[in-house]
Amino acid sequence: CRFSLARPWRGIRECAPPPPPPSPPLLSLRGGGASIDRSTLIGMCLALLAATMNGVGLNLQRLGQRRHGPIINVCGVILSALCGPVDMLSYSFAAQSLLAPFGSFSLVINLLLASPLHGDAVAPRDLAATA
Repeated sequence: CRFSLARPWRGIRECAPPPPPPSPPLLSLRGGGASIDRSTLIGMCLALLAATMNGVGLNLQRLGQRRHGPIINVCGVILSALCGPVDMLSYSFAAQSLLAPFGSFSLVINLLLASPLHGDAVAPRDLAATA
């Protein structure tokens, strides 16, 4: 950097770091197809995995307590306990504002598994509440 007392603003302008390049968009529609950043996609997949693990784990716990004994119950507890770290890992790949809606996916999994595993009737009211 050069600094001159005659023109001090010129030296400061020359020494200033260049502005950072603009960040790539999360979703771009160039070429007719959508593209998502790889890191964001990994975060979304991990969030869906965590929600699925939570829903399956809760249903396995209920199934183990009602019919199949403690082994199934322990498997459900392990799945439910592991969904937390997987969910936390997903937030290191993608923004919280993007991943927050994926948490409700466990409700959909619970609705899908309730009838075949437990014989619960799924009423239209349940479908409307989950949607």
